[in-house]
Parts: sequence; structure tokens; C-alpha cells
Amino acid sequence: MNNCTNGYNNCSATGSTCNSTGNGTFTCACNGGYNGTGYACIPINNCTFGTNTCAAIGSTCTSTGPGTYGCTCNSGYNGTGTTCTAINHCANGDSMCATGGVSTCTYTTPGLYTCACDSGYSGDGQTCIGKAAPSIRVLSGAVNDH
Repeated sequence: MNNCTNGYNNCSATGSTCNSTGNGTFTCACNGGYNGTGYACIPINNCTFGTNTCAAIGSTCTSTGPGTYGCTCNSGYNGTGTTCTAINHCANGDSMCATGGVSTCTYTTPGLYTCACDSGYSGDGQTCIGKAAPSIRVLSGAVNDH
């Protein structure tokens, strides 16, 4: 009698394999991606157990099934998920700040920055307009000799 094929075993209903060891005897073992005794098997979540290779900073681990997972870089980071690099638009020169030496880009957090118009300019930092020079009135001090 094979208790594995006839269903007369107490192996875990999910995540285990029953192995017949002789007439009426068997062993239970957890399948890959599961932890336990074989009689009770729990799916491994590599994301919560910390047994994943996702980047420690700037990534998100997503469990895709027992013992499997995927890594993606968070917003503001570039990379594969196992390596993620903070995006610095100011250093990269691809910010939306006004160009031509009229504004300053300031890195705040990965992927984020602020723009401010430099002294002598006004605007939101993405558009900066030079302030008009004060008008100068020229008064003639010449005396009319006629």
C-alpha cells in the first residue's frame, strides 16, 4: 500500500512532497520555496525574511511566489533593482531649471530638486527674467550761454 498515492498521509496539503518508503510508510519534505517539517510547510517570502539580493537603498522587493521575488528601483533611482543609484538631476545637467547662468539647481532627495532664480533675476527658477535696471535721469548741468 502506497500512502502517498492513495492520500492516506499527513503531509502538508501545500508545498510538500510525500515520498513512499515502503508498504504503508512514507516521509514528507517541503518543496523548494517552502520551509518546515514536511508535515507543515510555510511559503518562503524572501522579501520579509531578508534573503533577497535587492539593493539595500532605493529598491523595493516584491514576492512573486514561494521562494521567488523581484527587485525594482524606487522612484528617484535608476538601476536593475539589485543595484540602484540615486538620480541627481542637478549634477546630471538635466533639470528643468532655467539655463544660461540665471538660476541655481539644488538637489533635495533622489530624483527631486528645487530651482531658484539667481540674484538679479525673478521667477520660479524654471523661468527667470532679469530685473530692469533702475532708470537714470540725466540732468544737464550745462549753462546756456546765449
